[in-house]
Amino acid sequence: AEEAAMVDILSDGRLREFTVGAGYAEDDFQAFDIPTANRPSLMEESLTLIPRFWTENEVYHFGKRFNVEGVSVTPKPLVEPRPPLYAGAWTEEGVKRCARLADGWHTDILNTRETLQGFADLYHERCDALGQSGRVSIMREAWVGPDRESARETWGDAVMQPHRYYY
Repeated sequence: AEEAAMVDILSDGRLREFTVGAGYAEDDFQAFDIPTANRPSLMEESLTLIPRFWTENEVYHFGKRFNVEGVSVTPKPLVEPRPPLYAGAWTEEGVKRCARLADGWHTDILNTRETLQGFADLYHERCDALGQSGRVSIMREAWVGPDRESARETWGDAVMQPHRYYY
């Protein structure tokens, strides 16, 4: 929350989307001795706490994963009332969480358009039920070149290697 607020200040209040994700790589969790089974509750409490750190002077929270008592995060962002908080998700439960706790849903780059359309329908359905507008940020990549074949030759291996890993 503090680092995002600093980016907002350095950009003169232009932080238009701050996105967080639950994580997926087992190694990342093992490095901090955190069970991956804790991802949903860590994400939910984080989505609850980040906006509070931006808007409240002293935050008190006693939850399943985090306990904070009188924490003050400074500086506060310039965007009023706070920067939009998006959450990444690539499962139905994650998309439902975004509708419930975030200002928007940030898609992934691996799912097909058809799958993302189904998730988007679910997301907007949940937002409507909650009386929220809901916003979707679509993540896609582009390879630049004079034509498709030269772009693929120049960028294909570099781009596809991490995709293969994540897939």
